Amino acid sequence: MIKTRQLSMFAERGSRAQRAVDDICANNHKGNEQSAEANRRGNKAGQLAAVLAAIRAKPARGMTADECACQLGLPNQSVSARFYELKERGLIFKTGMTRPTRQNSPAMAFVAGTSNL
Repeated sequence: MIKTRQLSMFAERGSRAQRAVDDICANNHKGNEQSAEANRRGNKAGQLAAVLAAIRAKPARGMTADECACQLGLPNQSVSARFYELKERGLIFKTGMTRPTRQNSPAMAFVAGTSNL
């Protein structure tokens, strides 16, 4: 018979696995519960759509995460995470061109592919 503690361990493993499916950046939280909670509370779907629309609006030049954050008025961390998700899903691609950020660091520009979100 499975004891209550073992059931709780299985439930925790299952919820971790589900979070990994729901959160493409789950590995980046590194066990930090506040980071994972912020991920659960965020408006990721709305941000993903807004970021992808902004990138699509610049088909020839592409867009850096810094440029997108400025245009949308979102924090750099949020936009950077959405760029990562869009790149992992194959919806945006590197242009091979870099442009300076507001801090004068080189940043890769990305363009949108033809797939839908």
